[in-house]
Amino acid sequence: MVDIIKANRAPVLTLWAAVVAERLGFDWDEVLTLGRTVPAVQTPDGIRALSNERPTSPASVHRYLTSKFNAGLPDARAAMSHLAHSMPPHELAAKAYALYGRFNRRSRQV
Repeated sequence: MVDIIKANRAPVLTLWAAVVAERLGFDWDEVLTLGRTVPAVQTPDGIRALSNERPTSPASVHRYLTSKFNAGLPDARAAMSHLAHSMPPHELAAKAYALYGRFNRRSRQV
């Protein structure tokens, strides 16, 4: 297990948004793209975020997260998933961004 994971705010927010959306019932491939950008479209493969008016590839977002978290990605995702599952979905939906703010403030203290 990795003790300290260093990553910029953007990949942390991307991963957290994906974990929260997964907890709220979306498929992981859907949430990977939704965690990266906001505009979305329904495709034959499910909901996908749009980038330059084209659906974003879950594989490209996974590569992005892997490049930013390196070996810490599985541990970061597991920790975020544990937090997301510690509360009912409706409570998580209401608190998700505030929790991200706490990640951000805490990371500045490390």
